[in-house]
Amino acid sequence: MPGDLTIHFSADLARTYGLDQAITLSVMKQFFEYRPSENGWLAISDQELLEKLSFWPIETIHRALNQLSNQGLINIHQAGNTLHPQLMYKLTPNTRTQGLPIVNAPPNQVTTNQSAPRSQTQQSLNQFNRSSAMTETWQPDRFVIQQCLQLGIPEPFILEAIPEFVTYWRERGISSTSWGAKFQKHALKLWRNHETKVAANKIPQPITKDWKPSEDTVEILTRDNVDPDFIQHSIAEFLLYWMERGSAEITWNTKFVSHIRRQWKQFCSSIEHSTDPVRIPKNWEPSPECYEIARLAQIDIQFAKDQIKPFVLYWSDTNQTSTSWNTKFVQHLKWSWAKRHQLDNIGHHEKNRANHSSGHSANQSFLERHQDTSWADEL
Repeated sequence: MPGDLTIHFSADLARTYGLDQAITLSVMKQFFEYRPSENGWLAISDQELLEKLSFWPIETIHRALNQLSNQGLINIHQAGNTLHPQLMYKLTPNTRTQGLPIVNAPPNQVTTNQSAPRSQTQQSLNQFNRSSAMTETWQPDRFVIQQCLQLGIPEPFILEAIPEFVTYWRERGISSTSWGAKFQKHALKLWRNHETKVAANKIPQPITKDWKPSEDTVEILTRDNVDPDFIQHSIAEFLLYWMERGSAEITWNTKFVSHIRRQWKQFCSSIEHSTDPVRIPKNWEPSPECYEIARLAQIDIQFAKDQIKPFVLYWSDTNQTSTSWNTKFVQHLKWSWAKRHQLDNIGHHEKNRANHSSGHSANQSFLERHQDTSWADEL
């Protein structure tokens, strides 16, 4: 092959098979024109390919060759042995219809110093071209597995498909010259069926009252520097909102991430945090941004205002300090709003039974209600 290689390729080929494939196929054609082959097969090393396609990395060349093989323009076979693998290439009859005549020199033109390695190659090719039955220990070679991987099939799935493939063809007792190509089609068919089943099983489901974000979801939000307490306090609000709407989704975790990111961004941009912890003032009022967050969370504004006095009273009595009372108030507000709606969902039958209870039970219920401090558990 001449050292100064000029690559000519058809624009129609580039449009049909892709530019990389058209260039690579043109170079492969020139290899076959200037070098002899054995029964149409030619050994070409990666180093030789890199010399002629020096403007590409070897990964791009391999990808183009695999595409040409998938498109039926070349055949590829791994010869040699484990220590010294050798890839063999053959232009298929399809290349004739693409205006790429194959020019092969007769085998007797090979020089003496090439005869030794050619002998080993000939033996490998004869074995490859001979039809053989499926054996119990059959395994796809490295190149077949690489082609499957490039089709997007995971390696564990490829390996799991081998026993079924071997059993199927052994039971039929059929011989073949290309078990690797058959296996590639078999693995691809199984993978497509698997993808179809997975997609069919992803049926939208309504959210349930016991739903919680997954650990991965919480980890993603935590990496976004979202306060873990803010995440936990937002779950009840998120549940309430979507349970009332009865919407069905496939990925509630994804929707929760979007919801928290949006609210956290609003929260951080609207509420300023002081660096010095202080006690809550007697006349403390939440900032206007707190009401904006309440509105975004579908919380009644009057309900929010009614929470201010008990909130101030509780924290005044505890003498505790905080760097942001607005933050604590928003968290308390979300928790109280969710709890209120849970209480509102109590059946009318239970309420009627409570209204007709004995005087002692009524007094006890009154005391329990007014001694209940669970509203402060989340503060």
